[in-house]
Amino acid sequence: MISPGSRSEHLPLFAAPRDHYTAAGLRSQAYPWHAYALGYRLAAETLFKHLGEPHQGREFLSYPLVFACRHYLELRLKDIITCASELFSLPKPTPVTHGLTDLWRQARVFAEQGSPGDFPEFYGPIEQCLAQFQKEDAGSYSFRYPYDTSGHPSLPNLRDFDLDQFASKFLVAADNLDAIADYFHEATQAIRQALADAR
Repeated sequence: MISPGSRSEHLPLFAAPRDHYTAAGLRSQAYPWHAYALGYRLAAETLFKHLGEPHQGREFLSYPLVFACRHYLELRLKDIITCASELFSLPKPTPVTHGLTDLWRQARVFAEQGSPGDFPEFYGPIEQCLAQFQKEDAGSYSFRYPYDTSGHPSLPNLRDFDLDQFASKFLVAADNLDAIADYFHEATQAIRQALADAR
Protein backbone atom coordinates (compact mmCIF):
# COMPACT_ATOMS: atom_id res chain seq x y z
CA MET A 1 0.00 0.00 0.00
CA ILE A 2 1.28 3.46 -0.92
CA SER A 3 1.71 5.82 2.04
CA PRO A 4 2.32 9.30 0.55
CA GLY A 5 3.25 10.91 3.86
CA SER A 6 5.74 8.27 4.97
CA ARG A 7 8.89 9.64 3.30
CA SER A 8 11.14 12.52 4.27
CA GLU A 9 10.29 15.96 2.95
CA HIS A 10 14.00 16.41 2.21
CA LEU A 11 14.10 13.64 -0.40
CA PRO A 12 13.68 14.56 -4.10
CA LEU A 13 10.45 13.86 -5.97
CA PHE A 14 11.97 10.86 -7.79
CA ALA A 15 13.80 9.40 -4.80
CA ALA A 16 15.31 5.92 -4.91
CA PRO A 17 12.85 3.32 -3.57
CA ARG A 18 13.48 2.03 -0.07
CA ASP A 19 12.28 -1.51 -0.94
CA HIS A 20 10.56 -3.45 -3.71
CA TYR A 21 7.12 -2.60 -2.30
CA THR A 22 7.57 1.11 -3.04
CA ALA A 23 9.58 0.72 -6.27
CA ALA A 24 7.93 2.10 -9.40
CA GLY A 25 9.87 0.45 -12.21
CA LEU A 26 10.73 2.19 -15.46
CA ARG A 27 12.50 -0.70 -17.15
CA SER A 28 11.37 -0.80 -20.76
CA GLN A 29 13.50 -3.89 -21.54
CA ALA A 30 13.73 -5.19 -25.10
CA TYR A 31 10.51 -3.64 -26.43
CA PRO A 32 10.06 -0.12 -25.04
CA TRP A 33 6.96 0.69 -27.13
CA HIS A 34 5.35 -2.46 -25.75
CA ALA A 35 6.20 -1.51 -22.17
CA TYR A 36 4.61 1.91 -22.51
CA ALA A 37 1.55 0.55 -24.33
CA LEU A 38 0.98 -2.16 -21.74
CA GLY A 39 1.31 0.37 -18.93
CA TYR A 40 -1.43 2.58 -20.36
CA ARG A 41 -3.68 -0.41 -21.02
CA LEU A 42 -3.28 -1.60 -17.44
CA ALA A 43 -4.03 1.92 -16.19
CA ALA A 44 -7.20 1.99 -18.32
CA GLU A 45 -8.32 -1.39 -17.03
CA THR A 46 -7.76 -0.23 -13.44
CA LEU A 47 -9.96 2.80 -14.11
CA PHE A 48 -12.63 0.62 -15.76
CA LYS A 49 -12.86 -1.41 -12.56
CA HIS A 50 -12.94 1.70 -10.39
CA LEU A 51 -15.60 3.39 -12.49
CA GLY A 52 -17.71 0.25 -12.39
CA GLU A 53 -18.42 0.96 -8.74
CA PRO A 54 -20.81 3.74 -7.65
CA HIS A 55 -18.92 6.67 -6.18
CA GLN A 56 -18.44 10.38 -6.56
CA GLY A 57 -16.12 11.66 -9.26
CA ARG A 58 -17.03 9.35 -12.13
CA GLU A 59 -17.45 12.25 -14.54
CA PHE A 60 -13.95 13.49 -13.74
CA LEU A 61 -12.25 10.13 -14.11
CA SER A 62 -13.71 9.69 -17.60
CA TYR A 63 -11.08 12.07 -18.99
CA PRO A 64 -7.96 10.15 -17.86
CA LEU A 65 -9.71 6.86 -18.69
CA VAL A 66 -10.38 7.75 -22.32
CA PHE A 67 -6.96 9.36 -22.68
CA ALA A 68 -5.28 6.19 -21.34
CA CYS A 69 -7.25 4.09 -23.82
CA ARG A 70 -6.40 6.33 -26.75
CA HIS A 71 -2.76 6.59 -25.80
CA TYR A 72 -2.54 2.81 -25.48
CA LEU A 73 -3.88 2.48 -29.05
CA GLU A 74 -1.34 4.98 -30.37
CA LEU A 75 1.56 3.33 -28.56
CA ARG A 76 0.53 -0.18 -29.60
CA LEU A 77 0.31 0.83 -33.25
CA LYS A 78 3.77 2.41 -33.05
CA ASP A 79 5.00 -0.76 -31.34
CA ILE A 80 3.74 -2.89 -34.24
CA ILE A 81 5.26 -0.56 -36.84
CA THR A 82 8.63 -0.51 -35.04
CA CYS A 83 8.79 -4.30 -34.58
CA ALA A 84 7.66 -5.01 -38.12
CA SER A 85 10.26 -2.63 -39.53
CA GLU A 86 12.94 -4.56 -37.66
CA LEU A 87 11.54 -7.89 -38.85
CA PHE A 88 11.54 -6.79 -42.50
CA SER A 89 14.99 -5.12 -42.20
CA LEU A 90 13.61 -1.67 -42.88
CA PRO A 91 15.08 1.58 -41.50
CA LYS A 92 14.07 2.23 -37.92
CA PRO A 93 10.91 4.36 -38.11
CA THR A 94 10.21 7.55 -36.20
CA PRO A 95 6.40 7.54 -36.02
CA VAL A 96 5.68 11.06 -34.80
CA THR A 97 2.03 11.38 -35.85
CA HIS A 98 -0.80 11.08 -33.34
CA GLY A 99 -3.27 10.11 -36.07
CA LEU A 100 -4.62 6.65 -35.25
CA THR A 101 -5.98 5.90 -38.70
CA ASP A 102 -2.68 6.92 -40.34
CA LEU A 103 -0.75 4.67 -37.97
CA TRP A 104 -3.18 1.82 -38.54
CA ARG A 105 -2.73 2.01 -42.31
CA GLN A 106 0.99 1.35 -41.81
CA ALA A 107 0.46 -1.33 -39.17
CA ARG A 108 -2.14 -3.17 -41.23
CA VAL A 109 0.17 -3.38 -44.25
CA PHE A 110 2.80 -4.99 -42.03
CA ALA A 111 0.25 -7.37 -40.49
CA GLU A 112 -0.89 -8.47 -43.94
CA GLN A 113 2.72 -9.03 -45.02
CA GLY A 114 3.81 -10.74 -41.84
CA SER A 115 1.03 -13.27 -41.41
CA PRO A 116 -1.59 -12.84 -44.13
CA GLY A 117 -4.04 -15.53 -43.00
CA ASP A 118 -4.03 -14.94 -39.25
CA PHE A 119 -5.50 -11.51 -38.63
CA PRO A 120 -8.30 -10.55 -41.10
CA GLU A 121 -11.08 -11.08 -38.53
CA PHE A 122 -9.27 -8.66 -36.21
CA TYR A 123 -9.32 -5.72 -38.60
CA GLY A 124 -13.02 -4.79 -38.40
CA PRO A 125 -13.20 -4.21 -34.61
CA ILE A 126 -9.87 -2.39 -34.67
CA GLU A 127 -10.89 -0.07 -37.48
CA GLN A 128 -14.27 0.71 -35.93
CA CYS A 129 -12.64 1.63 -32.63
CA LEU A 130 -9.91 3.73 -34.23
CA ALA A 131 -12.38 5.57 -36.48
CA GLN A 132 -14.51 6.59 -33.50
CA PHE A 133 -11.46 7.80 -31.57
CA GLN A 134 -10.29 9.68 -34.64
CA LYS A 135 -13.68 11.38 -34.88
CA GLU A 136 -13.71 12.58 -31.26
CA ASP A 137 -9.98 13.04 -30.62
CA ALA A 138 -7.96 13.24 -33.81
CA GLY A 139 -4.91 14.88 -32.26
CA SER A 140 -4.82 13.28 -28.80
CA TYR A 141 -5.81 16.53 -27.08
CA SER A 142 -9.54 16.26 -26.44
CA PHE A 143 -9.36 14.27 -23.22
CA ARG A 144 -6.27 16.08 -21.95
CA TYR A 145 -7.35 19.70 -22.36
CA PRO A 146 -10.78 21.37 -22.24
CA TYR A 147 -9.93 23.65 -25.20
CA ASP A 148 -7.98 23.21 -28.40
CA THR A 149 -5.14 25.50 -29.47
CA SER A 150 -7.67 27.87 -31.07
CA GLY A 151 -9.66 28.20 -27.86
CA HIS A 152 -12.58 26.06 -28.99
CA PRO A 153 -14.09 23.39 -26.70
CA SER A 154 -12.30 20.07 -27.17
CA LEU A 155 -15.46 17.97 -26.98
CA PRO A 156 -18.27 20.10 -28.47
CA ASN A 157 -20.47 17.15 -29.46
CA LEU A 158 -19.80 14.59 -26.74
CA ARG A 159 -21.49 14.93 -23.36
CA ASP A 160 -22.08 11.41 -22.04
CA PHE A 161 -21.30 7.89 -23.20
CA ASP A 162 -22.10 4.37 -22.06
CA LEU A 163 -19.12 3.06 -20.12
CA ASP A 164 -19.95 -0.62 -20.63
CA GLN A 165 -20.26 -0.20 -24.40
CA PHE A 166 -17.05 1.82 -24.54
CA ALA A 167 -15.15 -0.78 -22.50
CA SER A 168 -16.47 -3.66 -24.59
CA LYS A 169 -15.50 -2.08 -27.92
CA PHE A 170 -12.14 -0.85 -26.69
CA LEU A 171 -11.07 -4.14 -25.08
CA VAL A 172 -11.90 -6.20 -28.18
CA ALA A 173 -9.82 -3.85 -30.34
CA ALA A 174 -7.02 -3.86 -27.75
CA ASP A 175 -6.96 -7.67 -27.57
CA ASN A 176 -6.75 -7.84 -31.36
CA LEU A 177 -3.91 -5.32 -31.51
CA ASP A 178 -2.08 -7.16 -28.75
CA ALA A 179 -2.32 -10.40 -30.74
CA ILE A 180 -0.78 -8.73 -33.80
CA ALA A 181 1.93 -7.17 -31.65
CA ASP A 182 2.68 -10.52 -30.00
CA TYR A 183 3.29 -12.06 -33.43
CA PHE A 184 5.87 -9.40 -34.29
CA HIS A 185 7.51 -9.55 -30.86
CA GLU A 186 7.97 -13.32 -31.17
CA ALA A 187 9.23 -13.08 -34.75
CA THR A 188 11.74 -10.33 -34.00
CA GLN A 189 12.89 -12.09 -30.84
CA ALA A 190 13.59 -15.25 -32.87
CA ILE A 191 15.71 -13.22 -35.30
CA ARG A 192 17.57 -11.50 -32.48
CA GLN A 193 18.30 -14.87 -30.88
CA ALA A 194 19.48 -16.37 -34.17
CA LEU A 195 21.84 -13.44 -34.73
CA ALA A 196 23.15 -13.73 -31.17
CA ASP A 197 23.75 -17.47 -31.59
CA ALA A 198 25.65 -16.88 -34.83
CA ARG A 199 28.16 -14.58 -33.18
